[in-house]
Amino acid sequence: MVTRDRILLRRLAGFVRPHWKVFGLGVLSMVLTAATEPALPALFKVLLDDGFGRQGADWLLWALPLSMVLLFLLRGAFTFTMSYAMSWVSQRVLTDLRRDMFARLAELPAGYFARESAGQLISRMVVDVNNVTSTLGSVVVVLVRDSAVIVGLLGWLLYLNWRLTLIAAVLIPIVAVATVMRRAKLRSRSLAAWKRAFS
Repeated sequence: MVTRDRILLRRLAGFVRPHWKVFGLGVLSMVLTAATEPALPALFKVLLDDGFGRQGADWLLWALPLSMVLLFLLRGAFTFTMSYAMSWVSQRVLTDLRRDMFARLAELPAGYFARESAGQLISRMVVDVNNVTSTLGSVVVVLVRDSAVIVGLLGWLLYLNWRLTLIAAVLIPIVAVATVMRRAKLRSRSLAAWKRAFS
């Protein structure tokens, strides 16, 4: 079962490979978007520690807000690039999948169409394939962007107070188990749709 699932995922990766440049741009944008997450609390820390009070520097009161505006502009640009690139790749993969499925249907004997209903065939061509490409994008976002956000924030917390961070890390296994269970559920649905599309 696992071997067959890997074969299906490898075939899906084969559809993504021709568009690796745009896909790589989307992954890079995810990482850059994730990098803005720890940058925001870092700016707030400087503003609260050095921007106010008797020892506060006056120039920080205008420099840091401008830095935050710039940070949000960069975050918006990275998020837009990420969404556009992943949507572009998903649509190209969707087109390639449907083209290959149509080519395969054209080679099937007439008896196959007598046994299968038209509604089921249309569902495989439209719904199942669309679910596969949608899941592809969501899985990549979870694996790349969310993982990078966790690593970045964890690194920032360790820098601030590594002892308190280690105490809070006790909750990480609970969150990890919930994440793995959710990912396994999404993966099973995606593979089921993939198998229906290519069965």
